[in-house]
Amino acid sequence: MRDTYRLIRPKLWIVRNNVTRPARLDRFKTFFFSTLSLLFFLGLLYASVAFFQKLAAEEPFGMILVHKLVEFLFLTFFTVLVFFRHRHEPQRLFS
Repeated sequence: MRDTYRLIRPKLWIVRNNVTRPARLDRFKTFFFSTLSLLFFLGLLYASVAFFQKLAAEEPFGMILVHKLVEFLFLTFFTVLVFFRHRHEPQRLFS
């Protein structure tokens, strides 16, 4: 958890500085792009939920397909996390 905080801390400082000490235009840009990002992720969530519901509604193999697809997504996600962690910290791989 501490490593995650160390990685995110500079970005949090940037966001905090953009909110607390900006010029008027910078404050508008921060608000605009934050709202745009939030809308994008909410749209992505809505689309994925709708996709999984339609896939699960298929009668003979719907739930099996949903289960396998989610399993594959998690496997891919964690593989990428492990690969990039060891790619950037090779000394920890062999210690």
